[in-house]
Amino acid sequence: MYGVVQDWHEAPNLGRVTRWDLGRSYLDTERSAVFCEWDFECEYEGKTGGFTGSSLYLLRDGLIAELHEYKTEREQYRPYQLP
Repeated sequence: MYGVVQDWHEAPNLGRVTRWDLGRSYLDTERSAVFCEWDFECEYEGKTGGFTGSSLYLLRDGLIAELHEYKTEREQYRPYQLP
């Protein structure tokens, strides 16, 4: 898996990853699942962009069996904040 990620990370036609920070992560051993948050930034066609996201990894026999990734927004709308 690492080799595939490394190839994607360095592919010249896909831009250049400048930052990929991992935030909080959680492991659910009962369900063999890992959840993590991340903040991604890259340069593509001369422009810098990025976004935040989260990933859900479902494991089977110690390997990633499924990967679900979700884009999130840096600015959060929270209409029901506690005072």
